[in-house]
Amino acid sequence: MGIFDDPKTTVKFWKEKIYKPKRQNAHGETVISRYFYARFSHEKKTINLCLQTGNALEAAKKARDAYVLLKAEGREAMQEVYRARSSLDTIHDVFRYMLLPALGLHLEDLADTDDDAGVSDLTPGPKRLR
Repeated sequence: MGIFDDPKTTVKFWKEKIYKPKRQNAHGETVISRYFYARFSHEKKTINLCLQTGNALEAAKKARDAYVLLKAEGREAMQEVYRARSSLDTIHDVFRYMLLPALGLHLEDLADTDDDAGVSDLTPGPKRLR
């Protein structure tokens, strides 16, 4: 069976597998992510990948493409392509982790938005920037 005989290489498969994670905000309310995620298993490790879109069809296509790259070239190649952070993400991190704390504020104080654009194990936290 070749890689393209695998049902996981279809958008239809990934439309049923993508999800929007939920979390509790500072006020105890459930907040649903604005972005879809896909979960992959590779070499006994789980990868939770933010697909950087709230559009289900676009997210399913990205998940399929990430899966094909993961199977063809491995985890490092997939991470290089799909885990790159944009300059907008960098600006957001400066705002969230440096400017707001300097003003005595937190993002949760401003709005109940979901700021999880990125992959959780690579997103810098306030302790790493100090």
